Amino acid sequence: MSDKKRKPEQGPEKVNVPIMTCYKKVLKHICTFNNMVSEMKVEFSVEEGIIIKAVDPAHVWMRELHIKPGPCLRVWMDLEIGLDLEKLSPLIALMPVDEEIEVRYKDGGKKLTFSYGNHSPGIAAADMTGYVAHKMPHMNLPGCYMVDLETLLDSIKHIEPLSDRLELVSDAGGLEVRGCNEKDDYTGKYPRSCVDFNPKESASENKSVFGVNYIYDSLMAFKKMKFGTVWLQLGDDYPGVLEVEESDGDYQFHDRILLAPRIENAQR
Repeated sequence: MSDKKRKPEQGPEKVNVPIMTCYKKVLKHICTFNNMVSEMKVEFSVEEGIIIKAVDPAHVWMRELHIKPGPCLRVWMDLEIGLDLEKLSPLIALMPVDEEIEVRYKDGGKKLTFSYGNHSPGIAAADMTGYVAHKMPHMNLPGCYMVDLETLLDSIKHIEPLSDRLELVSDAGGLEVRGCNEKDDYTGKYPRSCVDFNPKESASENKSVFGVNYIYDSLMAFKKMKFGTVWLQLGDDYPGVLEVEESDGDYQFHDRILLAPRIENAQR
């Protein structure tokens, strides 16, 4: 067999082509997208690792995840393929934590198999015909804080019974989380001693308003990966950014979520 025929990237006609080997952590991270989208396109790159960019159907939520190659992830070919999270997510709980999982595509890229131990479940690849790629904007917002994830989730849980809107107000003194309806209200205060500031933090006040469900689901995606803190970037009438990054160790990644602000009194 010639070298040309052996190159997996040269032949969708190949029956069983290896895409990557990884540990459960990688697939679990990918499946945290399932609270906003059921299908998405995944880019596999030998040099870059895994890159995912997804937008929810309402175009309120946008997320970009980059998992770099390393001890937990080895990518064997460059490929873009659709992933069905509704089918993959239930399998994650059954996969071993400390064993490598081999991912292959079969039948000309129409099916993905996940091999571990004595098991090789195969799921149909999602049809990404008509899929529009979205570019995540890079924003330099004035309010930037590192916040404990559980603390922020606790405030949001207090707001959920009262309101479907949440205000995040930041200034040089710290961060406030507010929620209210016509009769009830909640305020959670986190002074500067409780949050880490970006050194370039603006002294002016910034207030952003978001839908409670969107910001809660975004933070829960991070909680599933047991992240302890999250970077929160805010600015008046701008999208908010939730960000987690790990640039050291065996598992390196950059995970960023952008939330569109809630528009109040749009009919006026």
